[in-house]
Amino acid sequence: NFDCPLDEDEYRARTGEALAQADCAIHLLGNEFGRRFEEDEDCSFPMFAYREARAAAASRPFFRQVVWFCPDEAQPVKPAQQAFMATIRNELTRQCTLTNATSAMQVVEDVRTSLGRATPPPAAAVEKENDIFFVYNAQDSEEANAITDELSEAFPLEILTIEPDSEDAYKDLAVSAIPKSRLAVVYFKHSADWALPFVKQVWRLVGGAGSTTPILFVGEDDPVQNKMRGFKAPKVISSIQPHLGVSEEVRRVLSQQP
Repeated sequence: NFDCPLDEDEYRARTGEALAQADCAIHLLGNEFGRRFEEDEDCSFPMFAYREARAAAASRPFFRQVVWFCPDEAQPVKPAQQAFMATIRNELTRQCTLTNATSAMQVVEDVRTSLGRATPPPAAAVEKENDIFFVYNAQDSEEANAITDELSEAFPLEILTIEPDSEDAYKDLAVSAIPKSRLAVVYFKHSADWALPFVKQVWRLVGGAGSTTPILFVGEDDPVQNKMRGFKAPKVISSIQPHLGVSEEVRRVLSQQP
């Protein structure tokens, strides 16, 4: 409500980033249809968020949506909002719950119940073949090679270099290799624009909070803009270090793993 981006493209991007980190989307809907997109007046910001979450549910069997319709009874519901709510009612699935709860506490209980039913079974144990799975972008090859040369002297190490124009194939390789390692490292220096969306997607694909392998998302403090990059999520450690401190940070985090 208070930090919603005014820029439409930024709103779309931030909605996608938030969904990638979430197991559940909660939609609070009232009397108003909400702000509409300039190029699509039939779609409001809340409708866009609902549609994106619905798409996430279609591809992620344990993802849940909870729609809380809580209009002010003293005011009429706008016609566009009435039509939107009718669409939601017609689209309800086992992954999407509609509630007319009279209190936020009841909604919280509905969410807990929904997520409790959605909890995936424990992942089957995968034998760890490596101590470290180290991923970096080809833009950072020189610095990454120096770091991995040092680490490989002390630890079994698998390295994946992401080349331009083949990110999807490499993403599949990463998702396959991460569970087989004690620690996954996504490193960046000049490639922060690649690294942040990559780690978010890979984290979700390997199980998110249920992953058996933690991810160290580590960048260098030069360029200084890297200090603004971070990804907070269960089983993810975000860290910005000077070049000489990266390998030490990897060692420190690895030492804390079973």
